[in-house]
Amino acid sequence: MKITIIAVGKLSYIYRPLQDDLLKRMKNVEVIEIKESNKIDETKTIIKKLKGKDYYVILCDVSGKEMDSHEFSNFLRDVLPAKDVCFIIGGPDGVEKELIEDKIQLELSLSKMTFNHQLCRIVLLEQIYRAFMIWKKHPYALR
Repeated sequence: MKITIIAVGKLSYIYRPLQDDLLKRMKNVEVIEIKESNKIDETKTIIKKLKGKDYYVILCDVSGKEMDSHEFSNFLRDVLPAKDVCFIIGGPDGVEKELIEDKIQLELSLSKMTFNHQLCRIVLLEQIYRAFMIWKKHPYALR
């Protein structure tokens, strides 16, 4: 059971410690950063990173399916035993869906609000961590 996040761009100094702390708590989660450029090149790089992998691919997109934390936790619990999961967070302009749509199993919205792609990464990591804590019935997840 492994979770990979492919994210466009490097995190700023504000967000980096948050990511590092969450990743330290979750040994089976990794982040692959790809260089920020234009939408087409970013999408092509994402496709290269997916090549040869058998992931359940989830694109984080404001127009995607919304889930609360418990629904998300249950969803991961159902998917992870069968497949590794890969989340994609595009850059400021998103991804070229036409180039990648055949790889995506789910589009997931992290909120009805729009966040910058760096903050999306932190929100996603926190929700993955929360999902794990829900499984363990840890007090953190009961808040």
